[in-house]
Amino acid sequence: DYLCERVAWEHGIERDQFLVVGDSLNDLQTRRNACLRTVIVRTGHSGAITPEHALSEEDIIDSVADLPAWLEKQAA
Repeated sequence: DYLCERVAWEHGIERDQFLVVGDSLNDLQTRRNACLRTVIVRTGHSGAITPEHALSEEDIIDSVADLPAWLEKQAA
């Protein structure tokens, strides 16, 4: 939490502008603890992660190469 606040302050951005890209259940737990938006990539350690683990199916992508399309969809 401190690290997020520090990064936000140093770069002049708001917490709701953070995006964590992770690949494990640990990443999901970290995200929940810090209240940060997270995208989980299945090509990493997350092969067993299901929509029940994430907050929504939309929070799971198959590859980091899918991230630009995910970001565009979120902005729409």
